[in-house]
Amino acid sequence: RLRVTTTSDWTKVGLGGVPLTNLVVTTSAPGSTTRTDLSQGFVLLSQPLPRAESGGSVEATVDVFPARAGRRLTVTIGRGSIGATTVAVTRVDRRRSTALGSFTRAGVDGTDANEQSYVVPLR
Repeated sequence: RLRVTTTSDWTKVGLGGVPLTNLVVTTSAPGSTTRTDLSQGFVLLSQPLPRAESGGSVEATVDVFPARAGRRLTVTIGRGSIGATTVAVTRVDRRRSTALGSFTRAGVDGTDANEQSYVVPLR
């Protein structure tokens, strides 16, 4: 499960390292737009530019369904030049939830995507 929180006008969270069978948005903040693309393995979360410029925050929870168990998941956070994005990764099974990591991307790197990748061990 991913919990994506951003104060940027847009953020794109790419997922790699594990083939996926589904991405399901289970919650999304009012005033935000959330889109998933299973074939490309990403989640896109956005809010109106004026809201982001005034420090507004939006979040979405996305359940990620891997096709098979893998050793690691690569999470790539890209975002606009406003604010920051945090992605919390949690493994959810029938008996418990286990936090696997939380990653924040802030600042700009001179590219339009402002991307940074993080590796999450799954075992």
